[in-house]
Amino acid sequence: MTKDKKLPCVLDVKLGKGKIKADKVKSMTTESLKFRLCGMSVQAENSPSIFKDKYWGRNISSETIKQSLRLFFLNGCVYLI
Repeated sequence: MTKDKKLPCVLDVKLGKGKIKADKVKSMTTESLKFRLCGMSVQAENSPSIFKDKYWGRNISSETIKQSLRLFFLNGCVYLI
């Protein structure tokens, strides 16, 4: 999907609750927002690449979700939206 792209940016989003153990769900955005960010890769010509894995995604809360989305969509030099 990103093979022919010069600077691909990918955001891994899981929608719905799915089958996650109840104790894990309460600490993630899955319970309150019904989705969660699982990772991302952002590449831009004039700024360093950003890579965040699933462990980063597990630490995102309802309070920090906007900041995390900004990290992807506003990558420091180019609006991706």
